[in-house]
Amino acid sequence: MSEKVFIVTSGEYSAYHIERVCATREEAENYVAKGGKGLLDERSIEEWPVGDAAYWTGQRWVCGWSTRPIDSFYDWDTRQYSARNIPEYRNRLFEQGWEEDPALPDHFVQWSGRWDDYDGVKPPDIEVLGGVETRKFIGPESGVMVFGIDKDRAEKVLRDEVAKLKAQIAGIA
Repeated sequence: MSEKVFIVTSGEYSAYHIERVCATREEAENYVAKGGKGLLDERSIEEWPVGDAAYWTGQRWVCGWSTRPIDSFYDWDTRQYSARNIPEYRNRLFEQGWEEDPALPDHFVQWSGRWDDYDGVKPPDIEVLGGVETRKFIGPESGVMVFGIDKDRAEKVLRDEVAKLKAQIAGIA
């Protein structure tokens, strides 16, 4: 018996769903090539372990980067975003570990990293949440998180994602 299955999926967010589970990659590729159910969504083939190989206990490196414009301070007195108390806001952000980034004028940035215990279905080697793809939904505040079993690889992926975000924020991407 194979130690993995090949799952054909389509859709995004709440429309994401499994179309078919296949025993071999060839079977999954044939299904996708034939058009399956004829849905308009683009299909992907995901490879998943089965049995004991599907379970994993260990630690993952979780690292992230966030940016926040200085003028995104929410003023509770006026109940709106304003720059009215920027010095107070700036001090509060510095106390929370945020810093200024010369590449992003008028923005604060924050880097984070920690080992996180994990016990469950084996995660992918690298997983990226946020970044350029989700910036349009987040608005002026942006960020990206990377989860990885290998710390160095996770941090390299994070730096690459941050470079893309900075280019987009600066209007050059």
